[in-house]
Parts: sequence; structure tokens; C-alpha cells
Amino acid sequence: MREIIGLTKCTVGCKRTVEKVYDQYRVGKRCPFTTEGERLELDHRQPFSACKKLGVEPAELTEGLIKSGEADKHFQFIAVSFNALKRERCKKCQSGGQIILPDSVPKKAFKKSWADGIDCTGCYYFNSRQPKYPQYFTAENL
Repeated sequence: MREIIGLTKCTVGCKRTVEKVYDQYRVGKRCPFTTEGERLELDHRQPFSACKKLGVEPAELTEGLIKSGEADKHFQFIAVSFNALKRERCKKCQSGGQIILPDSVPKKAFKKSWADGIDCTGCYYFNSRQPKYPQYFTAENL
């Protein structure tokens, strides 16, 4: 099995599935946070720990999920360097801390903590293009 960055926590079945469809899904992807196109890893938008906290199973990347157009709702390709930062920020949020946003991000647009909603939706690290409060998010932020 070839190594695919970002799948250290997936089951063997998940890795085999991803190996089969990874290349078609990866085409043209860039990190939404850094715009980097190389050294990307496949990331679950909602971390495994958040899924566990919510009592839901993490999504598995399948050919059907890709063909249906639903894969982007559950996964994103992000720069390896940025994923380490995202992982740290997610852990802090889930333990009751405030979400730390980059200086360039409008603070009012995104959720502030785990208590600000019932899941990761609305968090900058979940989807940097879909803020919880879009009225504070302008075209200049894209």
C-alpha cells in the first residue's frame, strides 16, 4: 500500500478505498488556508475527536462520495504544515477554549468556541469559505 499523507487514523479499509480514488479526488486541489498545491494531506473537516464527542462516525472517502459531490462536505486537502496548527486549535476548542483565528480573518464572522453551535460548522478551520455569520465576511476575505 502506498503512503497517502493524512490517513494515519483511517482503517485499513479506508486506506484501500482512498488509494483507489485518491488521485481523481486530488486533481486541482489547493489548501484553502495557504493556497499551497503541493505537500497536501487529506483532512476530515470535523476531527475524529469531535465526531466522537458528537456520537457520529467520521466519514469515509469512497468513490460514491466523490461522484455524488459530497466528499468536499466531509474532507479538505490542506497543507501539511497548516494541518498541525488546525489540529492544535481544534483540540483547544473542544476542551472548552476559545478558537484562535489568524489576524487576517474577520473575528466576528466565525464561531468563537465549541459552545457556539453543536458541531464544527461555522468554524474557520472547518470551512474557511463558509462563516457562521456571513454578514461579517466580505469578498475581500476570499
